[in-house]
Amino acid sequence: MYFVRAYDHEDHRYRTDYRGQTVVPSFTLECQEDHSCYLEGCQRVVINVSGEVFETQLKTLNRYPNTLLGNEAKRLAYWDRARCHFFFDRHRLSFPAILNFYQTGGKLRKPHEVPEEIFYDELKFFEIDESVIRDFLLTEGYTMQTVRTVAQTNWRTRLYSAFEYPDSSLLARTVAMFNVAVIALSIALFCLETLPAKSSQRCPTLVSAKQQGQYQTLVAPVPTTTPIQSSQPSKTYGFNWFFILEMLCVLWFSFEFAMRLLTYPFPRKAFMLSLANWLDLASILPFIGSTIILNFTVDCYDQCQKGSIFLNLLRFLRVFRIFKFYKYVTGMQILARTLRMSFREMTMFILFLTICIVLFATAIYFAETGNDRLQFNSIPDSFWWAIISMCTVGYGDYVPRSLPGKLVGSICVVAGVMTIALPVPVIVTNFNIVYRQTLQKRFRPELTREKQIPPNQSIVIMSQENAPIKIDKWDGNALKNALDDAAKKIMNESYGLVESFKLIDGRLALCSIAVSCSLFALLWDFLYPFPASKTVLIICVACYFILTGVISVYLLYFEGGVFYVGLEKDKTGIDPDDKWTLQSSLKKYDDQYCLKITYTGGVSKQTRSVERVCSVTEFFDEEGTLCYDLYEATVKGLKDSLSADKKAK
Repeated sequence: MYFVRAYDHEDHRYRTDYRGQTVVPSFTLECQEDHSCYLEGCQRVVINVSGEVFETQLKTLNRYPNTLLGNEAKRLAYWDRARCHFFFDRHRLSFPAILNFYQTGGKLRKPHEVPEEIFYDELKFFEIDESVIRDFLLTEGYTMQTVRTVAQTNWRTRLYSAFEYPDSSLLARTVAMFNVAVIALSIALFCLETLPAKSSQRCPTLVSAKQQGQYQTLVAPVPTTTPIQSSQPSKTYGFNWFFILEMLCVLWFSFEFAMRLLTYPFPRKAFMLSLANWLDLASILPFIGSTIILNFTVDCYDQCQKGSIFLNLLRFLRVFRIFKFYKYVTGMQILARTLRMSFREMTMFILFLTICIVLFATAIYFAETGNDRLQFNSIPDSFWWAIISMCTVGYGDYVPRSLPGKLVGSICVVAGVMTIALPVPVIVTNFNIVYRQTLQKRFRPELTREKQIPPNQSIVIMSQENAPIKIDKWDGNALKNALDDAAKKIMNESYGLVESFKLIDGRLALCSIAVSCSLFALLWDFLYPFPASKTVLIICVACYFILTGVISVYLLYFEGGVFYVGLEKDKTGIDPDDKWTLQSSLKKYDDQYCLKITYTGGVSKQTRSVERVCSVTEFFDEEGTLCYDLYEATVKGLKDSLSADKKAK
């Protein structure tokens, strides 16, 4: 039999006893019906959602007593005594997913035909826990938003908020508007000073040399028998209105950077690890460096000969000031998030584009063989033609002459159009998703987490060897790293294994060779300026990208998630060491942590492995503290099972 409980009073509300206290009404077995259920104490509940009837057991709803359906006192308000069921005038297509949440023990999936906004409203109505709604929003592509609050307001915290958070106060909005104006002015000066009428004011000696035909470029001057004499020191050339305005902009940027650094309420290490702060620093140092070099040089013509590459690099770094708009322009933030979401598609696009470039560059090189190779001298020279052809630009500097070359060019253009069109729908879809989420995030309190800023200026972090490990529960990489480090400690301390770094040494060797190739290319280009260094640069760049691909393959197939390799020494010292390998994986937006232990015998060379997949919530409490004892039992259980198999064999 199933029982649907009813009120014992007419208005279906709470009644009041003779003492004036509210009493939850008792139920009567008013509605009963036979059913073939062999479970003792089974109580079925009928729920009507806008005319569609659902039936479940009372114990299923009671799994979550804090929700509307799981709380007896809350759901009584929707009891229909006449029809003996609960009635909800809500969205009927969303309710199956909500009921499935109770039946599956916490798994929440939005139906495809239900809009996200409607489903979110239904979750709020049925009072689903905020942590469940937060996980659902994260799977939909939302990101967490940290709101910092101060424990004690003082002038430091107010000043830091004024420079860091544009919407925090009237002072912050004023500073933001002034900062945007200064950034726009500095970028405009950077562009205008390259005009011929203004760039000639940098060095009159250089202008005179160009007029006499004794100097052609900044990199390769024409040798002359008579050196050029300068009667004016170069330190007087920069003082024009461009220089003065640029100096004022840099002074403001320096003041802003210093104020944010001095009033930063967290450890200075976190400040220096921020990419945005390094970009701010890159907008200041180039001007200071170039000014010092030019003002301490006796002859600017001589300086332009010897230090033009370095000076041009410093001037180029000033363009990074445009990224200072990121804090104030929402469109740039949306674009950055879109590119991060489309990283996999962009990687595939670059891979396809690279394959097509190499393929068509090779084809056009051999197709134009009969045309004396007037333009396509080599396959690397043909890369430029393949790129501009696939992008449908076609500057006309490289033109195939023969019939096979024209055929290759036609196929190249068609392939380029098809390749470029592949990632566009995905990127546009991601952009629409991010744009919609950005507009709706302010109405999602579940995605907001408060972080209290202490009243003092800095925080001293005390590290203890046996202190509990606390991790941000929303940072999947931090959770995985904490579990991996704990597994290393267990294997080393409990079993006396010796950690081996040979696998990591291979990766470091490949990275060192790749970096050496890039450094050698820079050094060679400095000693023998382009185009004399063209061949060496092509070889070094090719080697660098090849090694980068080898490193990717090495990480994917050789390491494959391996974070620990331990050697078990033979007690007699005769047999080779046994090897224990630990691998782990934790996918993004997934709480399933996979730990795999592999044993390789030193003598038999046989390999056996065992793994376990479980939720990371089994090893972390509500505060994000690692339950070391529980995780230690899991690791030891896997390791001991392999050890028992080894002894049995």
